[in-house]
Amino acid sequence: MVITIQNFLELKKIMEDRCHTEIHYHESCDRQHFSADKALSGDAKLFLQDYFSKWHQKVQFYDEDRQFTLVDL
Repeated sequence: MVITIQNFLELKKIMEDRCHTEIHYHESCDRQHFSADKALSGDAKLFLQDYFSKWHQKVQFYDEDRQFTLVDL
């Protein structure tokens, strides 16, 4: 699944307001991935998992929970 810039900007605002966390969008030839300025809290991770599950996506966290990518369910 490809996340549009519009979808990302909406998510970025929600994460800032709700989780006090700034996230960033990265795109390379083979995938999109996202990063945060600090390790994501348990609440932030749960929110992201719930948010993307509605789009039939699983969130995979890595780099000590500072980055994540999406995988089809």
